[in-house]
Amino acid sequence: MIPLQQAPRQVVGAVSLSSSRLASRKRFHLLSTTTITTTRRFKATQAVGIIQSVPLSRRLWTSYTSALEHHPLWTKTTAAGLIFFSSDSATQALTARDDEYDLSRASSGAAFGVLATCWLHVWWGFLETVIGAQIPAARHRLANTFTKVAIDQGVGAPLYIYSYYIITCTLQKVLGQNNSNNKSVSGILKETEARSRQMLWPTMMTHWKIWPMVHSLNFYFIPLQHRVLVQNTMLVGWSGYLSHLNNSSAASPPTTKTDGGKLVALRKEIMATTIQRHNTIQAAALL
Repeated sequence: MIPLQQAPRQVVGAVSLSSSRLASRKRFHLLSTTTITTTRRFKATQAVGIIQSVPLSRRLWTSYTSALEHHPLWTKTTAAGLIFFSSDSATQALTARDDEYDLSRASSGAAFGVLATCWLHVWWGFLETVIGAQIPAARHRLANTFTKVAIDQGVGAPLYIYSYYIITCTLQKVLGQNNSNNKSVSGILKETEARSRQMLWPTMMTHWKIWPMVHSLNFYFIPLQHRVLVQNTMLVGWSGYLSHLNNSSAASPPTTKTDGGKLVALRKEIMATTIQRHNTIQAAALL
């Protein structure tokens, strides 16, 4: 038993001790909170500094690869559409005779870029699987690469170029102001198909001077998921060339054999008339 006289003193001492402990805990909690806040601010500042120190191109590449991993087809088609649209717009700015901007022309190029990238996504994946099963890249990498390039350039490339002319010409005539005769879609397709066949092989002759080497390096060194990006990067210039070629020839429709024969006959007639007039003038001068 505690004597009655000492009880108040012990109670006061216990209360004082509790108050001291409570104050110490408050100071410790405040100190901990301040330390945590300072640490977080330091880390945030450090993170901002790291982000700012990383080049913009590297950050863009990291964002692209992350998007490619989660949404491969969507990422590839979006990049292709932007590349084709920008390339055609730049080509118009450099080669157009007037200041009028043809939105249907650039849009048709972007539409083809999206469709063609979907095709390449499937086509190159098919080549990788089939050729890889017959000629494993781990053991015969060079033969694997050359086989894929040969098949791609012999089958895929002509389909790609032919589809480009068909799709872009048709969309330009349907969406733009190029359908002056108000032809039906079937009539437009028939006309563009004839012109596409005429333009295919001259274009392929130029294509085969550039792209087999590009794709040999692409298939040999670049992983499958990044090959379409390499293709689309090269297409910045190539799609502009195709667009210029396509729209330069659009003003002059393809001539058939009959038209060519008539043209030759007309030239001969003009030449004969010119010679006859020249002979007449010479005869008059002699008289």
